[in-house]
Amino acid sequence: MIKNHTKTESWNVVELVNAITINSNKNKILIPKFQRTLVWNSKQKKEFIDSIKNGFPVGALLLYNSKNSSDISFYTLIDGLQRSTTLKQYSEAPTNELFFDNSNIGVDIVTAINKITGDIKDNEEISDSIVSWITGLKGFEESKGFSSFELSTYLNEKLDLGKDLEGIRQLTQEFVPFLQRIKDDSNISTFNIPILIYNGLEENLPTIFERLNSKGTQLSKYQIYAAAWQHYTLFKIDNTEIIDKIKRKYELLIEEGYEVENYDPSKRFYSTEFSYFEYLFGIGKLITEKFKLLFSDTSAAEQEDSIGFNVINICLGLPFSEMNTLPKHLLKFNLNQFEKSIFFAIEFVNDSLKGQIGLKMNSNKPEFKKRVQTVHTEMQIVSMIGKVFHSKFDDTLSEKSDWKTVSKKLKENLKFHYLYDILKESWKGSGDSRAFSIISSDLYEKPISKRQW
Repeated sequence: MIKNHTKTESWNVVELVNAITINSNKNKILIPKFQRTLVWNSKQKKEFIDSIKNGFPVGALLLYNSKNSSDISFYTLIDGLQRSTTLKQYSEAPTNELFFDNSNIGVDIVTAINKITGDIKDNEEISDSIVSWITGLKGFEESKGFSSFELSTYLNEKLDLGKDLEGIRQLTQEFVPFLQRIKDDSNISTFNIPILIYNGLEENLPTIFERLNSKGTQLSKYQIYAAAWQHYTLFKIDNTEIIDKIKRKYELLIEEGYEVENYDPSKRFYSTEFSYFEYLFGIGKLITEKFKLLFSDTSAAEQEDSIGFNVINICLGLPFSEMNTLPKHLLKFNLNQFEKSIFFAIEFVNDSLKGQIGLKMNSNKPEFKKRVQTVHTEMQIVSMIGKVFHSKFDDTLSEKSDWKTVSKKLKENLKFHYLYDILKESWKGSGDSRAFSIISSDLYEKPISKRQW
């Protein structure tokens, strides 16, 4: 009989950080000799913290319960050195430029400042100034200078706004909810990290560590969603094109020698019921097939894409940190009507950008001739789709009364924002928070000024 030497616990970030610091009085984590050195670069560290802020799965830490005293439990860290060290660094300096940059600044605050200043400042200049102020602080507490009044005073001098006391007061009021959001977004203390605690033979630890860190395929966050969404009721899909994509996935797996559970390759497959993961997988594949200039179709036919998940999430109006609740929100809509609305928004963006996304790039390299070239990011296009969707449709998917007016503005200005953002490299990084903030702003309705160009 196989013995289970591993138990599962859940520690929040504070508990974990305390355990790897010297002054811990409950749990103490020690680093073994066979642990590799710190190898994560700045980008990896930032992406890890961003994943936590967005509520994405970050994987479990593996500990070995080496010994216990009357007061303290001692653990050896088998796997998770990079993650635990990054958490410690962030907890000590969350405002450090390693973790905070322009991607953490929403469009809403820049828009608010421009309203007060009369659009006399460049958006990037404003954003850079705010980042410069925050990264110069020691934390997100008022005692460390993190206050709306301090920011107002700083920007008044930094941007040479020339505001009197009343003007600074106006800015201060605008910054209160913005700074609160920044502070809330930065607080990861209650985020729970899964902890696996191994209690087997200590001599097995180097072998376990080597196998954990050998090259292999890890679950994507979407595959984890597939497991988490199992409790949702299965449903029928009317769109046979979506079912075709799901069917193709299973056929490819069978060709590779796998057996797919409960798969019927006959025509009856089209009348069976599907999970939300299958639906999102299928619609993602269909989107990439129909709109090749918007989305690069680079993944294998049996591999899930982020596109279906991201497009549907933004059309539902959900923050990307709440993607795990996506099925619950989809339940509110008739899927056929919802699909038509989504494809309308994608088609609108595709038509608005056809003069730009159809450009052939000047490259003679063979790899560029074999596939469609995209110079934009996925999230840049997703933000435009979300903006069109929420501009046209209300919560019942009926057309809004001002759609005709807004649609003209979007048709005229989307292509300019597309090019401007590419030139400015505005969508570096994940872009999740920026994309979400854009759907409720009028940014894409406005022209890019001569001064901005």
